[in-house]
Amino acid sequence: MGYKDGESGISVLLGKETTPGTEASTIATKLGLIQNISSKTGFDMIEGNTSFSQDRRYATAGKKIANWDVDFIVQNFQFLYYILGTHAVTGTGPYTHTLSQANKLPSYSAELIDDDLGVSLKMLGSKADSLDLKCTAGEEISASMGWKAMDHTKEVTPQSAAEIDTDPWVFDQVSVFSLDSVSKVDVATDISVKYNRNVDPRTTVGSKTPRFVKEGKRPWELTIEQYQDDVELYDLVANETAFATQLKFVKNASNDEATLTFNQCRVFDPGYGFGGDDALKESFSVIPYAKSGQTLVTVSVIDSIADYTA
Repeated sequence: MGYKDGESGISVLLGKETTPGTEASTIATKLGLIQNISSKTGFDMIEGNTSFSQDRRYATAGKKIANWDVDFIVQNFQFLYYILGTHAVTGTGPYTHTLSQANKLPSYSAELIDDDLGVSLKMLGSKADSLDLKCTAGEEISASMGWKAMDHTKEVTPQSAAEIDTDPWVFDQVSVFSLDSVSKVDVATDISVKYNRNVDPRTTVGSKTPRFVKEGKRPWELTIEQYQDDVELYDLVANETAFATQLKFVKNASNDEATLTFNQCRVFDPGYGFGGDDALKESFSVIPYAKSGQTLVTVSVIDSIADYTA
C-alpha cells in the first residue's frame, strides 16, 4: 500500500506500547508533516517443487510481514528518540532532552491514516529501523524513517488525519556544521545523516506472527557535499586523522535547538570535482565510530515538548 499526499490528509500517529506487539491504549503522537507513507503487509512465501517437475508444487504463507516507511518534513526532533531509545529531560519549559543510544528500542503502535480511504492500518510492535535526516540548501529539513513491526490490523473506524501546526525547520537554521572544529556552514550544500538499527522481527515455532523484534548492529554515516575551500579534507584523509563532527540546528536560541555531536570520525574516500557543474565540489562520507568505553554520539534537543517517551 502506498499513500501520496494530495487533496486528502495523511498522517502517522504513534502510541508507546507497554507490552511489545500489544496495541497501545492511546495512539495520538504526531510524527511530522507527512509527505509519503508506504507499507508492506502480508507473509513471506514458502514454496517448493519436487524432482518430478520443474513447476512449483506448493506455495504457502510463512512469516508475517509488517514493514512501513514514512517521509516527512521535520517540525520537531522527537523522532530522534524513537530510533535512539534513551531519554532524560530537565527544565520546566523550555525542556532540555538528552538522547543516547539504547540497546533495546521502545515499541510503538502506529496508525497509518489516509482520509480518502476511510480505513487505516495499525502496525503493532513497531520499532524504528532506519533514519535519513536530510539538509539541502534551499529546502526544508526532511527525514525518512523505516520501521519494522510484529503485526498489522485494519482499522475500519480510523482517526482523522492530523498534522503538527508549526513551521517546519529549514536549511538556514543549520547554525553549526563542523569537521575537526572547523566550521563548514558556509561551504556545505547537502548534509545527510544516516542511521540504521537493523531491527529484525523474529518468529518461533507455533506462530506466523513474530514474537519479538531484535535490534542489530547500528552504524552511522554522514554524507556531505560542499564547495572546496581549503585542503583540510585532503589532509584529514592523508594523515588518517580522527576528528569530531557537530551538526546543530537553531530556530530560536535556547528555546528551539537540536545538536548532534559525533565524538570520533574518519573520512576514507572523498571525491573531488574539477570541471563542469561539479567544479570546486567535494563529496564524501564521514564515518563515526567508538572504541570500548567511548561515547559515539551525544544528542541534545531544547524545545517545548515535556516528554518524548509518552
